[in-house]
Amino acid sequence: MFISKIINYRGDYMDEELKNRIRKIVISVFAIDEKGFGFDKTQDDFKNWDSLSHMSLVSALEEEFKISLSVDEISNLDSVKKILEVVDKHGSRKA
Repeated sequence: MFISKIINYRGDYMDEELKNRIRKIVISVFAIDEKGFGFDKTQDDFKNWDSLSHMSLVSALEEEFKISLSVDEISNLDSVKKILEVVDKHGSRKA
């Protein structure tokens, strides 16, 4: 089975499925539509990104990817790019 891959900002390969799963989580947590989403978006781009939604994001990521984020990782999640980075580092296990 061929999995579509794209090159991420580090020059590594990141599969499209991972990006789609993260896209769905971000859209759901921050209650935005597809037009409001972008992999270049930061915390400042989402008017709903406050401390409560941040913890909802963390919970959704941990549940979807079966990972446990450290306090440092949680506090450094301030952009979609960093979300991709952290999840990719942990691996993208299926829920």
